[in-house]
Amino acid sequence: MLQSEPEMAVNIAVASSVLLKEESSSSERLGPAFPFVKALKAVNAKLKENYPESEELFKVMLLDEKPSDSLKNAIRTHDLEELITVLNVREDLVGELKRINTALYLSDSEALAKKVLNQGIAAAFMPTPKEIKEVSEDQLRVAFDGDSVLFSNESERVFQDSGLTGYLQHERNNVEKLLDPGPLCSFLEVLEKLKKKLHDKGLLKNCPIRTYLVTARRAGCDGYRALNSLHSWDLEVDEAFFLGLSPKGPILDNIRPHLFFDDQPRHIQAALEMLQSEPEMAVNIAVASSVLLTEESSSSERLGPAFPFVKALKAVNAKLKENYPESEELFKVMLLDEKPSDSLKNAIRTHGPPPSPDQTHRQTVFQ
Repeated sequence: MLQSEPEMAVNIAVASSVLLKEESSSSERLGPAFPFVKALKAVNAKLKENYPESEELFKVMLLDEKPSDSLKNAIRTHDLEELITVLNVREDLVGELKRINTALYLSDSEALAKKVLNQGIAAAFMPTPKEIKEVSEDQLRVAFDGDSVLFSNESERVFQDSGLTGYLQHERNNVEKLLDPGPLCSFLEVLEKLKKKLHDKGLLKNCPIRTYLVTARRAGCDGYRALNSLHSWDLEVDEAFFLGLSPKGPILDNIRPHLFFDDQPRHIQAALEMLQSEPEMAVNIAVASSVLLTEESSSSERLGPAFPFVKALKAVNAKLKENYPESEELFKVMLLDEKPSDSLKNAIRTHGPPPSPDQTHRQTVFQ
């Protein structure tokens, strides 16, 4: 699939409202596509460093019916002028996207995204969550679902008509038959082409592009069929997760992708809920006093098996405090004892800061 073509810019069309949301005539707030666009800038920097004469770089076409001065000023403020071109598009959106040879279109309008997708252009609806955890600014991470995204909806239709049993039998019967490409396969092709160029320059472990397959297919015939299809198209992903009926949220929370393409709204919602920022609070570790400090007599004690673990928590806390001095997200050890003795309290004092004075049967150590 990765055929040799003339090098040209990779145009990403983005509705202005998913990049920068104007709160008023003089203020703006970052939209959900902003981290993605920043990551594109980081990839461009690596491409320029290794291919200074090449024009094959990401270009963001920011679509707005009536671009305001505040929007243009915001682009300038965030140092994105070289990356972003603002286009005034009022009519014939699909025609304009085809004219600029769009590799991907992102919109906060589900109807527009579907309209563009139905015209053969890779497109996605990008909802705006309340708040998202931080993602990498140096490495572009893109995760794809399998069926109806990277692959056609052939197997998805079988699942809807015949259930899980029918789907698995269908995959066994067609295990060597290649799947047809899906609507977002062309965007993976773009990413893999650029990634291969960077790999050719020795950027393997530290490549600024990383791709993932996160699918409900299993690691059996259906998983093999997916990987075999990608291989036949001369495409690959850095990591593939075959989850079956397991939720996708925990994997996505670990990956922290800038974009996650999935055809099922419930998967998107679950991922958004998993990626929501949560208030910072202490991480409480409850430890029985007998596994931390074992009293030999009324005046002596011996270190228990949990002692090295607790000392390591103290070292981690020191680094967290050093880098996030205002954060409350630290380890707290709650030492559980039916009747804390003076020798136990003295041992805690000897090995670390004194316990919290308001704890009677629950001593806090090594804060």
